[in-house]
Amino acid sequence: MSHSIKVTFGLKSVKLSGRMHILLSPLTTEMPIIEAVQYGFTNPPEVQLEFTGAVKSLASLGFVQSQLVSIIQDSLASMLVLPQRMVIPLDLGSYDYFDTY
Repeated sequence: MSHSIKVTFGLKSVKLSGRMHILLSPLTTEMPIIEAVQYGFTNPPEVQLEFTGAVKSLASLGFVQSQLVSIIQDSLASMLVLPQRMVIPLDLGSYDYFDTY
């Protein structure tokens, strides 16, 4: 007979605080007049996390919380801090990646 233990864990909320740049480019003469939205942070954003379940108990230990935040900040910095940025194409029919950069 096997017994299982139910462990719940999760992330209740994520808050990013920082200065974000949004660039609407390239422009076109047809609707929609913007082909893509580009966004990124000037500096690494401040990250606030709120956990639930078992992770909440672990995160209450200061070093665990700081390590998790540090890992997430490093990941975001490598993807979203200028000159890195994310691009959301609005018009996939005419969108050209090389025109965006």
